[in-house]
Amino acid sequence: MSYCIGLDIGTSTICAVLVNAQTGELVCSANERNDAAVIYNSENKPGWAEQSPGRIVSIVFTVLRKLKDKCRVDFNEVGAVGITNQMHGMLLVDKDKNPISNLITWEDRRCLSNINSSDNTYIDEIRAIQRKKENRNGCVVSGGYMGATLYWFCKNEFLPDETHKAVSIGDYLFGILTGGEIFTDPTYAASSGVLDRKSDVYGKSVYLGGRRIVKTRHPPDLLS
Repeated sequence: MSYCIGLDIGTSTICAVLVNAQTGELVCSANERNDAAVIYNSENKPGWAEQSPGRIVSIVFTVLRKLKDKCRVDFNEVGAVGITNQMHGMLLVDKDKNPISNLITWEDRRCLSNINSSDNTYIDEIRAIQRKKENRNGCVVSGGYMGATLYWFCKNEFLPDETHKAVSIGDYLFGILTGGEIFTDPTYAASSGVLDRKSDVYGKSVYLGGRRIVKTRHPPDLLS
């Protein structure tokens, strides 16, 4: 293995770097503006912040092509790709790994709205549940967290019947690049606000309404 690629799927920019695996030297980099935002004009969707997963994947491959052209090295010598992304957010996929929702980003604020005509917000309800469970989730849920968005989806019957998993955009891209099953890295799962930190997070699943929604797995040292 001569080189490694680092790929960052940011909210506003998608970047890639090529690094010498032996020396750690930065060989070159490339980036593109992330223009995947879905614009809503409806007053019925205040605070919604979503991005198109298909557009994000398209930008990622554009960035990788730019990196290859700019670096002028044999990409057959790239031995690993590391992926980072906006930590909070949620994308729903079906059993065939097809997106069935937009990426709900960390900027989403729908959970800060009041529930029906009550004075409580969705976040208020979630935090009340956390207190009853002694906050075993390890973090206080806020708007844009995967757990908060899932709660909103269930309360408003937005969760599609074909939902197989809720994942981060980085998890989804991992499935695209490897062709394998999509898992959520434990560090991202921990930031969702719904993962029990007292459990062994490796290989555990989060259940919502009796359905497996988030499946975590510690990544092996090397994936083809």
